[in-house]
Amino acid sequence: CNNCPVPIKDPEPHPDCPNLTDLTESCDLKYCYTGNSHMERCMATCNHCEKKINLGPPHADCDYFTDVLPDCRPLKCLITSDIIYLEGECKATCSACPNPRQT
Repeated sequence: CNNCPVPIKDPEPHPDCPNLTDLTESCDLKYCYTGNSHMERCMATCNHCEKKINLGPPHADCDYFTDVLPDCRPLKCLITSDIIYLEGECKATCSACPNPRQT
């Protein structure tokens, strides 16, 4: 309401945030409670998680992985079945390496 005595407060991030991820880059908190499929595709955003795209823990061999492409996107790692993208062109990004190197 426009006359609320206390402004709306953002809730704390959900405890399951390490397991939640957004499946689209168009997530917006204001659509999370509209009753459509936005909540299902935007679990991290709708649960106030800091990290929106979660690929899991970094691979143990991250020191040996690189990205060939300059614009690897973590979201594409989740939604693509293109093995060349996952295991070749963007292996470091798709393996959740903290500082993907580019070759």
